[in-house]
Amino acid sequence: MNVLVAGGAGLIGAGVSNALLEEGDGVIVADGFDEGGDGRNVKEWRAERLASDRRAAVERVDLTDAAALEELFARSRPAAVVNAALFDPAGAGAGPLMRAARTAGTGLFVHLSDGALYAAGPEPERPAREEEPLDAGGDTGLAAKLEEERLLAEIGLPFVSLRLFEVLGPMFPPRRFPVAALDAILAGEDVHYEEAGWRDVLHLDDAVRGILLSLRRRPLGRAVNLGGGLMVNPRTLIALLAREAGKELRIRVTPPPGPLRPRRPANLEAAARELGWAPAFTVGNIVESLVSARLGTPAPRRRPAAARSREPARPVSRRDLFGLFRRPFRGPGR
Repeated sequence: MNVLVAGGAGLIGAGVSNALLEEGDGVIVADGFDEGGDGRNVKEWRAERLASDRRAAVERVDLTDAAALEELFARSRPAAVVNAALFDPAGAGAGPLMRAARTAGTGLFVHLSDGALYAAGPEPERPAREEEPLDAGGDTGLAAKLEEERLLAEIGLPFVSLRLFEVLGPMFPPRRFPVAALDAILAGEDVHYEEAGWRDVLHLDDAVRGILLSLRRRPLGRAVNLGGGLMVNPRTLIALLAREAGKELRIRVTPPPGPLRPRRPANLEAAARELGWAPAFTVGNIVESLVSARLGTPAPRRRPAAARSREPARPVSRRDLFGLFRRPFRGPGR
């Protein structure tokens, strides 16, 4: 299958492109190579690595330019599109990409949306289900994501919309959480952290696996959550990074500049039913992979839960996390 990955030099897009190539698919890596996301230099580095595979074609294209996209689709004729691009909320957004895919008769459009769209409601800790109302809450970036979902539903494309919760994983540049914190820990420096509220975190490899399953299983017209299913305090995550690295943690927490938007964990029943997907990485596995990658000692790859056992993995509870956070931090040999 030939797949066009929009934003293919971005973090998730490059992960999807690599996974598709490993499975023998052809990939069109379409990216504008701007300074958004991880920055131009990181994107160029990823694209260079992808281009070394003969089944990959790197296309430098403005993903909001209707004429350029029409020409690209006419020339490459992808069987499917994965939209992993981040668009400027003030610009044309994903509309031109969706319309170009529809005009070209693309068989499937896998759209990556945002799990932060779920409103907190009266029960903020209750896992969010896909059929619940969405709310941007005045956030311009989330409003753009909400408009993308609305347009996708009415434009006439065969689609799957994946609502991704907060993605973490190795090989992140410093501008992404929690790499700056980990670098400070490893250097023995103070960690400066601005309070961000509890999050449902998802390992990059789990996100990529869910996207590939969407391409294979094609639950058309459905929205599906991909998350860890567990809320984690980012401060606790930083503490776990210090413990895994065998370093003392010195953290300075500052309040947020404004009110925090409450987040909710993902309900993962639809992901299991429609995709046969469950997260393979626990919070501990995520921490291990981050530290191992930064120290140059790769952690073992995780197999999906279904491949390890017929029983679903027990999620780490808040009690477990708080217990880890309270224990003293000791360096190696202490």
